[in-house]
Amino acid sequence: MVKIKHILLFVFLIFAFAAKSQKFETQLSSNQIQVGQRLKVSYVLNSKGTNFRGPKFYGFQVLSGPNQSTSMQIVNGNMSSSITYSYILQAVKEGTHTIKGAKIEAEGKALTSNDVNVRVIKAQNSTQPQANTQQNNNQNQQQQQQAQPTNDKITDNLFIKVYANKTKAFVGEEIIVTYKVYTRVNIVNNGINKLPDFTGFWAQDIESAAQGRLEQTTYNGVAFNVATIKQTALIPQKTGKLEIDPLIMDVVVRLRDNNRPRSIFDQFFGGFKDVNYQIKSNKITIEVSPLPSMGKPKDFTGAVGKFSISSIIDKDSLEANEAINFKVTYSGNGNIKFVQAPKINFPPDFEVYDPKASEKVSVNASGISGTKTFEYLIIPRHEGKFVIPELSFSYFDVASKSYKNLKTKPFPIQVGKSNNTETATAYRSVKKEEIKLLGKDIRFIKTNQQELKERNVSLFNSPIHYFGLGLSSLALIAFMFFAKTKQRSKSDLLDAKSKKAAKLAAKKLKDAQNELKSGNKEAFYEKLLAGLYNYFSDKLSIPVADLSKESIETGLQKFDTPAVLIEETKEVISICEIARFAPVTSLNEEETFTKANNLIQNVEKAI
Repeated sequence: MVKIKHILLFVFLIFAFAAKSQKFETQLSSNQIQVGQRLKVSYVLNSKGTNFRGPKFYGFQVLSGPNQSTSMQIVNGNMSSSITYSYILQAVKEGTHTIKGAKIEAEGKALTSNDVNVRVIKAQNSTQPQANTQQNNNQNQQQQQQAQPTNDKITDNLFIKVYANKTKAFVGEEIIVTYKVYTRVNIVNNGINKLPDFTGFWAQDIESAAQGRLEQTTYNGVAFNVATIKQTALIPQKTGKLEIDPLIMDVVVRLRDNNRPRSIFDQFFGGFKDVNYQIKSNKITIEVSPLPSMGKPKDFTGAVGKFSISSIIDKDSLEANEAINFKVTYSGNGNIKFVQAPKINFPPDFEVYDPKASEKVSVNASGISGTKTFEYLIIPRHEGKFVIPELSFSYFDVASKSYKNLKTKPFPIQVGKSNNTETATAYRSVKKEEIKLLGKDIRFIKTNQQELKERNVSLFNSPIHYFGLGLSSLALIAFMFFAKTKQRSKSDLLDAKSKKAAKLAAKKLKDAQNELKSGNKEAFYEKLLAGLYNYFSDKLSIPVADLSKESIETGLQKFDTPAVLIEETKEVISICEIARFAPVTSLNEEETFTKANNLIQNVEKAI
């Protein structure tokens, strides 16, 4: 009879819980933080939900998330359940930022959580008084002592393991590392405390729909629930033994508590307590070998993997001053993001513009694959028969551990005389071959009269001679003094401008963002491009009149900037230039702004 009552009461509580109104809200770990500090944003739903969609976080860098956790509690006979999606963010910009609500579907209804404001202030270095430090140490010791009885139970039942698909690789060879959490306990909340640095690697996270999904497995003969929490594609950039730091997580574990007073509901469901616990993955070492020098082709630029190359032109017969589109496409698996534009010896009578680079690259558990395309705009200026020569491309094949060479076919071009007389006249002054011959043929006869002087008249050892020597020496000393002073002053000024470059760029980017909010896309790209050019002018000490993608690339190379970052710089600048002067509709302004903002931050870290 007692059991029947308990069952009926349990069913009643379930229906009462189901009838409870749904609530979806945004929660913050703090309403005010400093630049560089971390913030936890939680979206809590008091029922079951599907199709969670988080917002974009402006002014913050996402360190982890969304991390999903579920919770079920029975307090004084009242049962409650909730699901939480949490993010760990790092503040990167001062000001008051609005974190938008997330969206989710619950029982056929679309719910949106509330917006919240976070104030980010300037980072401050503060020292804690000795008394407070001692008090915190005591508190930490007490917490450790309290958690100690449960550690022995948790350690063997909750841990993170990191796996690499290979522990030996060549420079430039892709590696996939996977972080998995194994658990036999009830986790009610979790968040990543520290991400690995991946020092010495180029890294890109792999997005997967199965990430965070629990599955059953066996580890050392014991049944566990396992979930993949992070997967990253790595490309080593230097040789030697590179160590990957551990990933650290903070979790809240729910354990059965046999010491607390037990009501009739505790007897039925059991008593529980939540314990804070920290887990971290094992370290892993990757042994990176240099690429073999034997057999390395002269045109090898660092491509590692399995690739193919193709080229195409849109026309092979045209008139002078018409345009040709010449496209070179690299495809394959490996470090395709590092493939550089080919060096092509175009005919000297061709006017060639800088190539437009585009890529379609996917990163998944199988590795990095895709295509990278360079499109050239070519204008022949004179009639005749020309040839775009074959292209040679070399890469290192990991499977055979040898270098491979690929070639494209040459393209003969027939250029006829232009029917546009005005255009033809404008460009027909001389050919480039003719320019090389100038000054090597008949020279003009000099017709001006020369002033003659007597040979026996000499200034040597005369008073004027010694006066001139003394005056020139004083002038040289004065010039060196003032030049050194001016150079020191100029150097100090350039250093000051370089240090303030990021702050000034942030103001320019804010102006561009305001234009975007106003819906003025043209002004947005104009101010965004101006902000980037001003930043690189100050950062690299390049005069505004000399600014170009080439001068910026040369300036970055002087600081040994990674090639990927240089390519990213050229890509962002190209996007802004194209958007300003062409009616482009496929570009996302918010993504472009985020790319520009992240670009400046990455350059600040690299230089």
